[in-house]
Amino acid sequence: MKKLLLLLVTAITITLAGCQEISDLIRIQQENKDTTSMHVDLSINTEMELEDVDTELDIDLSSLLGINMAMDINNGITHTFSTVDFLGIEITVEQFSQYEEGVRYNYTNVFGIWTKSIATDEGFENLSFDSSAFIKALRGSFEIIEPITVDDEELVQMRLTMTVEDMQNIFGMNVQDEEATDEETTEMLAKEISFVLGYNREDFLIRRVALDFTDIMKELDSELSVEMFEIVLLISNHNNVEEIIIPEEALNAPLITEDE
Repeated sequence: MKKLLLLLVTAITITLAGCQEISDLIRIQQENKDTTSMHVDLSINTEMELEDVDTELDIDLSSLLGINMAMDINNGITHTFSTVDFLGIEITVEQFSQYEEGVRYNYTNVFGIWTKSIATDEGFENLSFDSSAFIKALRGSFEIIEPITVDDEELVQMRLTMTVEDMQNIFGMNVQDEEATDEETTEMLAKEISFVLGYNREDFLIRRVALDFTDIMKELDSELSVEMFEIVLLISNHNNVEEIIIPEEALNAPLITEDE
């Protein structure tokens, strides 16, 4: 009888825990789906080493790619300040991004000079964040894990999974191999990525997102050995970002094409 009661208690506990996670996930989707503006602080942290490359240069590749972005998003327009740490040299880039007739244009200011370009999905130069695509990606396996404290606020954390295809839609970047077959591409897009949401149970707004791309990056054909590749987003000012106005000097900048 005691064993039966223990089994019942354990089953009820597991069921209630699952109900809590499902309830939280539903609330997260509901409360965040109408967010049209936000501020995002995004950082990319990596640890990489060169493989089989003969060089006398003493290069710390852990700082080869260090990107920090402060991003305001409002009604489809993104205004970003990026600091790129390349081999210890910091370069600051200002950029506006918006869709015009189905095409995403980037207006970029480097060293005081504005240029206009059509965004591609290659690499990280056009990294963005599509909140609606992110909300759609909240599916699959999920579990509540240990809480985290950010800026003196304790956040509940939920671990979920998304596919590589979800990731590309959310961040506007491409990790596919151009030489891959259709079958290999389909397999890559279906691979799962683990990520963790940090949120407050008072309003269920997403405050933090941590994504681990290490396994995906390790599978790419590259001379770099990737030990760690993580993206962390801190989200604030939900629906409280002022109208973003692209300056005239940016709008009138020359269009740079791939041939130039």
